[in-house]
Amino acid sequence: MLALACGLFAMLLFAGTASAAAPTVDPSSPFACSVATPCGSFTSWNPTYVSVSQRSGDVYVIDSANDAVEVFDANGNYVTHIPGSAIPVTNTFGFGGADEIAVDNSGGPTDGDIYVASEGAGHLFAFDSSGNFLWSSDSGVNDLCGVAVDGSGNPWIGDFSAGAEKLNAADGTLAGTTIANSGVCSIAFDSSGNIAMLHLGAGVDVMDQSGNLLHTDNSGNGNTDVAVETVTNSVYSLDANGVTIWDASGNVVAGTPFGPHNSGNSVDVNPANGKIYITEPGQGRVDIYDLQLFTVGVTANGTGSGRVDADTGQISGCTSAGGTCSDSYITGSTVTLVAAPDSGSSFTAWTGCDNPSGNTCTVSVTSARAVTATFDLVPTHVLRVAASGSGSGTIASTDSRISCGATCQATYQQGDLVALTARAAPGSTFTGWSGGGCNGTSSCQVTMNADTNVTATFVESPTVSTGGASGFTQSTATVSGTVNPNGAATTCTFEFGTSTSYGSSVPCASAPGSGASGVSATAGLSGLAAGTTYHYRIVATNAGGTSNGGDATFTTASTPPPPTCQTDASLCPRPRPGVLHLAKASVVASGSKLVVQLSCVGGTTCRGTLKATAKVKVTTGKGRSRRTRTVTLVVAQGSVRLAAGRSGKVTLTLTRSGRQLLARTHQLSTTLAGVGLRHTLVIRSPAKAKKHH
Repeated sequence: MLALACGLFAMLLFAGTASAAAPTVDPSSPFACSVATPCGSFTSWNPTYVSVSQRSGDVYVIDSANDAVEVFDANGNYVTHIPGSAIPVTNTFGFGGADEIAVDNSGGPTDGDIYVASEGAGHLFAFDSSGNFLWSSDSGVNDLCGVAVDGSGNPWIGDFSAGAEKLNAADGTLAGTTIANSGVCSIAFDSSGNIAMLHLGAGVDVMDQSGNLLHTDNSGNGNTDVAVETVTNSVYSLDANGVTIWDASGNVVAGTPFGPHNSGNSVDVNPANGKIYITEPGQGRVDIYDLQLFTVGVTANGTGSGRVDADTGQISGCTSAGGTCSDSYITGSTVTLVAAPDSGSSFTAWTGCDNPSGNTCTVSVTSARAVTATFDLVPTHVLRVAASGSGSGTIASTDSRISCGATCQATYQQGDLVALTARAAPGSTFTGWSGGGCNGTSSCQVTMNADTNVTATFVESPTVSTGGASGFTQSTATVSGTVNPNGAATTCTFEFGTSTSYGSSVPCASAPGSGASGVSATAGLSGLAAGTTYHYRIVATNAGGTSNGGDATFTTASTPPPPTCQTDASLCPRPRPGVLHLAKASVVASGSKLVVQLSCVGGTTCRGTLKATAKVKVTTGKGRSRRTRTVTLVVAQGSVRLAAGRSGKVTLTLTRSGRQLLARTHQLSTTLAGVGLRHTLVIRSPAKAKKHH
């Protein structure tokens, strides 16, 4: 169930309020089409939050005075309303807290569905596009403070205590995805699935669904609502100065803020018709603004061919033969165009750009713009690669056009930069490049200004096998192995030590030579510890690299001592946990902190989490539907760590619910539990404690 920390008292207030009458509408007076024009006339009209349907253009407005959702067409003409009595589960929206409304604009099966978040009622209500009630959910969140719908039609709620939480569209149950960001109220999604999360009065965080912060949009003027225009993914944040538009990178769009000062409460934008809607509860109206749009047009020409794509909007696959070559953009937007030449062509130049840089063109939309991309034919050259040496391996280009073994040549355009990588086969080592201006053993970068040949040399490393050990004494042993030099001068050693990290080595008694067949190698080990198991292996090196034999072991003469706690942890006694005792039963809360005196009895350490809980009666519904129920709230919590036999003060932090309840009652009877402790604890506010004494 919803704890509703910041709306607890609002819920108690609205539970006893009679259902308001349906609004009286003057059909000849739509709401404002400019900031200077008053809205239509409504009885007790108090428009607090707004959302729009991009499919129908209808505008949905929360009327907290009438406990209803009003529906208007795109120009502000009244259509209908959804009263609180349309909800069979509570018969009320219970508006008056941090309410919110969202319309599904996903274009999917649930497009047009309406979601109404009522902090006062403690529920999220769902309706279809015709206003028919679907379901009601409290979903176990702590503090309902916003609602939005993502591009897949999933409703999300803003949880003031936890962040943004995803719900199932079918029944409102939690879907298991949370983007943590405490203090969040209003939320909105862009077309990429990123979420704008408003901290009431403190700016907007734009995050991806993995919880990574992309940018923060904060005017510092007490933000109250946020919306996202999903064509350019611009963020619209409403504060005391009006609406500020931030582009998709978090930059303020020129010409903003605009709209009402110190009176706007909620904002939404409909990119389908270019209208922005802002509620002014104190003025009893909703204002409409028109987005100013300009056309950006692209032309592809030249002797060659290619395509141009934009990072936002509809421009895509624009070529001299067709594609989408123009779109309308909001004034102040920035459009980035990217030119991609076809095979056999190169991109030559831009015209009409603000900031051309290579294949990229940036256009600032302050008027209609025309941009031209020129593609020209370019000459081609052949790159051939080959492997040499006693070893083997493969050669590949990072563009995957060369993969040798199989494909050892490819054709490139004049000036192309090709990166080649050599990878030795098992038992071989890559020793260097030749040709194409390359050398060394790092990657080879070839600039294709002519036909070019590049060679990679591979040398085979030795083949080794670790043999047996013999001649054990308490301090010596003889180890053996086999080495095949594979035709290159080879040296060998034996590594040894008490683990597979080895740590010591001795050379082989004689060098293996440079033949092409296996030869025996031995080495004598001395200075060993008695009764100890040693690991060893043979290691051989030639120009092709170093090869390690398998690990083998032997044990020097002696009988190991019996195991102890120091050598076998399973023989050590296990520590016993301690139990907390309460040393002081009546405490006074100071600010948001609570201090109790505790002692740790028995065991070794008292460590864990303490929680103080209180039972509170909450009333919901109206009339015959009025119900009173008891809920348990966590009012304080913290962690403890005390050594056995020690006493000390432990500081707990009052939760938001605890602070509100203590401010109201001045004294709480709670249960303090955790780490073996369960005790009834009386918490008094400082004012109550002073009066008591």
